[in-house]
Amino acid sequence: MERSSTIKEKKYVPVLLLAAFFLIVLVTSTVLAENSSPLISNIVILPDKVNSNSFVNISAMVFDAEGISSVSAAVILPDKRRDDVALLPNNNGNNFSGLFLNTSLKGIYTVEIIANDSLNNIGASEKINFSVLDNIPPSVSNLQTVEGSSSTKFDAMLILADIKDNFEVDTVFAEITLPNSTKRIIALVPFSGITYAGDFATIELEGEYLVKIIANDSSNNINDSGFTSFMIDSQSL
Repeated sequence: MERSSTIKEKKYVPVLLLAAFFLIVLVTSTVLAENSSPLISNIVILPDKVNSNSFVNISAMVFDAEGISSVSAAVILPDKRRDDVALLPNNNGNNFSGLFLNTSLKGIYTVEIIANDSLNNIGASEKINFSVLDNIPPSVSNLQTVEGSSSTKFDAMLILADIKDNFEVDTVFAEITLPNSTKRIIALVPFSGITYAGDFATIELEGEYLVKIIANDSSNNINDSGFTSFMIDSQSL
């Protein structure tokens, strides 16, 4: 009887070892699953080159066995500030997207996708860039010419124009075509607020003077579409 019992015990040993092995594998797999971060892939930024104050669509595929809690895009602006935008699931449950609107600065923006699962495991993606460009020329408006005064009625004309740019105005000039078709260039400088002004002196010829305003911004976008004119007759001289 003792020998038979010993034989049975020996038969159960491999079974118990095998069961223990599978239990260890199951526990290990569970622990690994609980500690695994969400998988992030297929990051897309459209468009990847935009003008300032335009929106950018950011999307990514996110996978996790335990379920996704939240997904966001951490965006580093050209001035090193950080702005976060939430990415929400689309019809495909693994695709998340959102609109980024804070594109007022010109330069390179860096995006990193951050995903958090239901067990608070956090995954971060590789970084990807998009650019905000300045392709918009300055606006030119409210052109005016104001007569100066002297003992000879006037011998100068003050030229005024309002100049605005989405980033920075660099230079402003007035190109003046005289009645004899010759041209003169004068610089306009900041006068008040967005108004630029310059004096056109030594008016000697009778006739019509054509004035073209040329405004250039810090990205070398030029607006030369602003025109006005003034007349000089013998009574003015």
